[in-house]
Amino acid sequence: MAYTCFTPLTPPPGRGVGVTGEGEEDEEEEEEEEEEYSWSYNDAYAAVAGLLGEYVARLSEVAGSLITCGPVLNWLELDNRGHRLIVTDDSDINTPAVAAAYVVKRYMAQASDEISFEVSG
Repeated sequence: MAYTCFTPLTPPPGRGVGVTGEGEEDEEEEEEEEEEYSWSYNDAYAAVAGLLGEYVARLSEVAGSLITCGPVLNWLELDNRGHRLIVTDDSDINTPAVAAAYVVKRYMAQASDEISFEVSG
C-alpha cells in the first residue's frame, strides 16, 4: 500500500501569499475566483479529519498493539474524558486513572430488636 502525504488546505496554484494582479481588471477577476476557492470551516474540518484519520490508520499498521491509550493521551495532552489538561513546562502530565469498585457494608445485629443486613453499591 502506497502512503501519500498531502496538504488539502493549501490554496490552489497561483493563489498563494504574495500573488498579486497586474491590473485592476485582474484584481476584480481574482476577487471573484477567490470566492470560488474560499474554505468553509466544515471543509477545513473534514480535510484535517481525513488527513489525521489516514495518519492514525498508518501508525496503527506500523506500531500494532505497542501503543496504548496512556501515551496517546499524554501526547495529546488530554484526560480520559477528552478534556484538555493544563500542563506546565516543569511537570509531568498527570492523566487521571479510571477505577471501579464494588463495596459491601455488613451490619450484624447487636440486640434482639435489630436486624442484620448488607448494603452494596
